[in-house]
Amino acid sequence: MTSTVAAAAPGPGPGNGAAAGASAAGPGAAAVVTAGSGAEAAALRAAGDYMRLSRSETLQQVYPLLAADATYTSLALGTTCAGLPAIRDMMDGFFAKFPDVAWETTSMAVVPPSEPRPGAVKVAVEFIRRWTAEDGVAQARTGREWIHVDPGSGRIVHVHVAPLDP
Repeated sequence: MTSTVAAAAPGPGPGNGAAAGASAAGPGAAAVVTAGSGAEAAALRAAGDYMRLSRSETLQQVYPLLAADATYTSLALGTTCAGLPAIRDMMDGFFAKFPDVAWETTSMAVVPPSEPRPGAVKVAVEFIRRWTAEDGVAQARTGREWIHVDPGSGRIVHVHVAPLDP
């Protein structure tokens, strides 16, 4: 597999992140895409759109990117969800608690597939998460996640979020 996306770190601010292909990166980000297949390019676009739209003001646009039977595991939150309704409930609650949270995508690449969705195209994403904690203090931490995209439908079928870096 040869697909990669590298995003320039555009600095703090809302809407900064990288999407792939024709949906190009957000303001200030530069993206480079090398696609080994149409499915890989579509997976990079879906993952980029997911990262870019995962904000309070555009959250409703995330849900159509997910398959009805998608699963979501966040080691950062200690959460596992199965099915779009459960994922929607978790995300709605998270963004209600942290309305200004935003992800700045720093890199994306297609990596070899794995469980729990070995038939999906797997995209590794590295990011900087910025938010205001409940005590009012601004926070920024790096992290990573893996987004599995069904090559037939182009929908996200699994998201795995690692714990945030210390």
